[in-house]
Amino acid sequence: MSVDTDAPVLPGYEFSRWETTDAVVTDGQFAMPDTPVTFTVTWMPRSDTPFTVEYYHQNAIDDSYTLADTFHGEGTARGNIPLKEFEGFLLTPDSVTAAGSFKIRSDGTATLKLYYERERFAVTYAYAGRAAGDTVLEATRY
Repeated sequence: MSVDTDAPVLPGYEFSRWETTDAVVTDGQFAMPDTPVTFTVTWMPRSDTPFTVEYYHQNAIDDSYTLADTFHGEGTARGNIPLKEFEGFLLTPDSVTAAGSFKIRSDGTATLKLYYERERFAVTYAYAGRAAGDTVLEATRY
């Protein structure tokens, strides 16, 4: 019996080889035993699978989010998508996919949306002498 040598296609992967423990295959040929023969294909992930990351920043006025940057990259199918840091912004706890659980889809359709909230800082005021108009400003967050 002959083994079909045409390599199967799987998006994001390259065909590596056929394997079986049910028969001895030599030059694509094997003698069919009296029992079923199962072949298993081995795949190697490609490193040029496309993905997209959209980075959203929290607005200063209304706390909603606006698209700040988009990154189109290539990586290994089922590999992690890299994170990006922005000065003055922190990745939100709701962006749980950023912890490495979001993988590049083998079909190249992965789009990850990451949301970054603005860093907030406590500001306190210290006066030397009298405050202008005897008004003392209280600590606040910006």
